[in-house]
Amino acid sequence: MSLVRLLGRSLGALSESHSIEFVVIALYLGVLIGLAFVFRRLNQNVDDYFRNGCRGSWWLVGSSAFVANFTAWTFTGAAGVAFVAGWSVMVIFMIAPMVAAITALFFADKFRQIRAVTAPEVLRRRFGGATEQFYSYFGILNNLLVSSIQLYGLAIFSSAIFGFEIHIVIIFIGLVVMTYSIFGGSWAVMGTDFIQGLILVPVTLFVCALSLNEIGGLASMFQMIEEKGLAPDFQMFNTDQFAGRLSDFTWAWAIAMLMKNVPGQLSLITSVRYFAVKDGREARKAAVLDCVLSSMGLLVWFIPPIVARLLYESEVMSMDLANPAESAYAVAAMNLLPAGMSGLMAVAMLAATMSNLDTGLNRNAAVFTINIYPQVCRMTGFTALKGKALMRLGQVWTLLLGGCIILIALYLSQQEGKGVFDFLLEVGAILGMPMAVPMLMALLIKRVPSWAALFSIAATAVPSTCAALSGRAPWLAEWLPFLAESWNLQTIVFLNGTVSVSTFLLSLLFWKRTDAAYRDKVETFFKTMRTPINFEEEVGDANDAQQLTIIGSFLMIIGSGVLLLMLVDNPWAFQGRIGILLIGGGIFSLGGLFLFMGRFTNNHKRTQSPPDPS
Repeated sequence: MSLVRLLGRSLGALSESHSIEFVVIALYLGVLIGLAFVFRRLNQNVDDYFRNGCRGSWWLVGSSAFVANFTAWTFTGAAGVAFVAGWSVMVIFMIAPMVAAITALFFADKFRQIRAVTAPEVLRRRFGGATEQFYSYFGILNNLLVSSIQLYGLAIFSSAIFGFEIHIVIIFIGLVVMTYSIFGGSWAVMGTDFIQGLILVPVTLFVCALSLNEIGGLASMFQMIEEKGLAPDFQMFNTDQFAGRLSDFTWAWAIAMLMKNVPGQLSLITSVRYFAVKDGREARKAAVLDCVLSSMGLLVWFIPPIVARLLYESEVMSMDLANPAESAYAVAAMNLLPAGMSGLMAVAMLAATMSNLDTGLNRNAAVFTINIYPQVCRMTGFTALKGKALMRLGQVWTLLLGGCIILIALYLSQQEGKGVFDFLLEVGAILGMPMAVPMLMALLIKRVPSWAALFSIAATAVPSTCAALSGRAPWLAEWLPFLAESWNLQTIVFLNGTVSVSTFLLSLLFWKRTDAAYRDKVETFFKTMRTPINFEEEVGDANDAQQLTIIGSFLMIIGSGVLLLMLVDNPWAFQGRIGILLIGGGIFSLGGLFLFMGRFTNNHKRTQSPPDPS
């Protein structure tokens, strides 16, 4: 029997019991860990481990920024909103390409030119040590909560599509992310982000195409929405259909989303995503790539859950989940994908969440290693570690943070009645927004005192605390009746935004009282941010050829694995083997192109090098 026929029989037998999906997932996770060990060779010090030694190619950093914008939450919590309220959820996802475009035009080059390793380091140069330390500790706490919610969202998806035990998924995926983040550092994080984005985009495009094909096209979908009487609910901006929820999808809610997400995605805190590129020009190109990729996803990601509402509503609502609507994307994928491909869909969801988890882990470990640890050493009189020893400390901290994320996600999985969508939005409004707004204002307004950001946060802590307690503390509501009911999202955002901006602007009155040393510090910060990078003098040699060769090799391996799924018993049609061929062949071909470009870049570099004097 030929090898091809033997593989075909084996894969066919496995697909009958979903075993093929498990094999696909296992092989994919193995590839990610293998990639981390290959990239490990590029880590020589803390600078390499936490920001790629400022040698990251624009396509690597831009794709990482794109993938980091969403997680399995997009396909659980946000998909659940698309299932219930149609196009309203697109309001959130329109903001990402808009912010990326603004970043490309005005800020990306300046972010790289800050010449920092971590976000709190930027704040030390802008405001001083007190602001740096506050953001270091509080930022880690906020990141832990957000990452845990995202991991929980991935567990929901896996439970819906395969019947996995949620707790097992949380622990297993958490351990895998910890493993490759620890060993590969920022190189592995961005490398896996690129590969995961390259899997996610074609697979989600495929699911969207299958959904439209199943329902008869866009025109048929809109007609069915009308026939089922869903048009009022599916308006982008609603009236009072969803009153009483944390999110009611009205115009006020849409404005609140804009107020919450723009500072969260465009500020000194998020500038860290551009620290790894070579110079300002590369940073702009990375932001443009992020904008293009984010724009592609607007319709693609939310057509499947809407189709699930029209064709598979009873199946979705029968799911044993706290919020069954959050399984809508999984149910659509499970019904439409050919045999063997649901494993690749699960891989895409793993990619969506793992890319955000590993980025968060690496950045938090960087904050501890670069900002918190040296300060602790100065206070205690201990001698701080340096060189590779300091990098090892970052790896240990990555391990500890990963353990915390797993434990918090396990706790969230025990909470009843609140979905992933509301969890994430509420945390962002109560904790994230008060931190982000001053960091956007600090980019736009120069003449504020060193305590401006902390003053703004302290003032915003009052409405944030009230929001956190509203509806949860009946004993306090007896004294403060306005806390008796839970506040909706826009109330929280409008209060926090108003207090945060007004108090930051109020600090302008105290600029004249600041000392000369602080004013010089501020001038130096903005002057540095405007000064272009001289890559050869400040960094040295590029390693583009290595990046292209490593990524290209792994893409060809993954593409070959996807093509093997053609041996599974599926029809020779777009819904079967032809679709698999397009996805696998595309990934394999791009890998070949990267390998060719890597060799060309390496050969070109050799011909440009001066001859050896000896």
